[in-house]
Amino acid sequence: MIHVVPPNARGPLPDGEDQTEAPSLHGAPHRQETVGDLVANINLIALMAYGRAGSLLIQSLFDSHPNVLTLPYAGAMLSLIPASIDDVSRQIDWFIKRFPIIFDTSGGGYFGDVKDLGAGNFGSDGDEDLRVCSTLFKKTLLGIVNEYCTIDSNRRLSRKEFFVLVHIAYGLCLRSFNVTEIRYICYHTHTHVHDEWQTMLEAFPELYFIGMTRDPRQDWLSWKTIYAWRVQREVPPIFLVLHEYNNYSKGCYELSKLVERLKDDHIRIIDLEKLHSSNIKAMTHLCSWLNIEFDECLLQSTFNGRLWHGNATNGKRTSSLNPNMTRDTWRKELPDHDRKLICSLVPGSIEYLGYDKENPGTSIVIDDFKYSSDLRLFIHCILFRSCLWGNPGRNFWQSGKLIKKIGILRRLGVIVFEGARLFFELRGDGLDRQIAEIVAQQKELLGKKLPPMSIL
Repeated sequence: MIHVVPPNARGPLPDGEDQTEAPSLHGAPHRQETVGDLVANINLIALMAYGRAGSLLIQSLFDSHPNVLTLPYAGAMLSLIPASIDDVSRQIDWFIKRFPIIFDTSGGGYFGDVKDLGAGNFGSDGDEDLRVCSTLFKKTLLGIVNEYCTIDSNRRLSRKEFFVLVHIAYGLCLRSFNVTEIRYICYHTHTHVHDEWQTMLEAFPELYFIGMTRDPRQDWLSWKTIYAWRVQREVPPIFLVLHEYNNYSKGCYELSKLVERLKDDHIRIIDLEKLHSSNIKAMTHLCSWLNIEFDECLLQSTFNGRLWHGNATNGKRTSSLNPNMTRDTWRKELPDHDRKLICSLVPGSIEYLGYDKENPGTSIVIDDFKYSSDLRLFIHCILFRSCLWGNPGRNFWQSGKLIKKIGILRRLGVIVFEGARLFFELRGDGLDRQIAEIVAQQKELLGKKLPPMSIL
């Protein structure tokens, strides 16, 4: 459902209205004269999550800040842009086609129905999608390029310049602002992709990094609820090993390598529950750290200026931080077997992120995860990959539009392919190798520490 928004409201005009007039740069005094000057004034806030830890939440809190621009998107983008661009119009067309979810969230993707334990929709009633006219976006972006590219015709735009100008043009489709006041792009990479991070550090060597974390025991309690909901059955034990490997062993191992490439004072590691309990104090600290003014908008979740209702496991809609959140519910609610197994699997991650260590009281028994039937392992691998895509099977039957059904069938094909690949990785002694990799990563993490001032 799309609500009509007055032209002067913050947020995109609904489709169907006259959007042929591209917004100007509003006549404010421009300190920059070229694209290079404009881009040099803007840095990056890179967001990543370690577990189900609120990286989308922190992105939504920065969405409306007057010195920050962000897109309603999570994932790799910068490294997908060519290193140099000579045909800007063609590159814009590519961008619109490659990232359609940015222009219309109703087409599927991460944002959806909270009832399916995904990310909720938008607006005061939580029943709106985000739509930005791609034609207006292209016209705005071309206008910016024409205004700032006062250079010879052989000059090409760099990857970084195009990336920054995309954010400016998209922002101008939503609201009026002086481009010289933009200090940061808030960029949600979500997970570690080597090529993406290499490109980010080349383009923004002084970037600021926020890593959102959660106690792995609390994270598993949250994810176990989601897995159980999506598979509609008891969660197979193998899910825990696969989850801890991807989220807390491999993820924290990559984090330990990443922080060595960043400035110590450009790193903040934030626990989700502590962010909620600290509330305004945490956001004030981040503003001071980034050298921007605190704004009350930082206490409210929005995307494109529209209220966002979160992706809480309990399905409740919320658009702000919750200082009364109950912390460490895993101590009472997590089964003792799961708790001890996590402590055995990822002791290095627990210590590295500053969480309470426990004596696991047990060692990893690989036989607990062995399968006597390859068919059963194959089914569980498919289910695991399916869980990471929501619940495409149920969505297929609930969708009334043929084009959406075709999209879901394509997604199911990807799930079967990824599940089959996981099956071949794990069959035989594959699980033994994966657990051995976890052990090696955890042993290395036990000898490392985060920069002392980085943990909020």
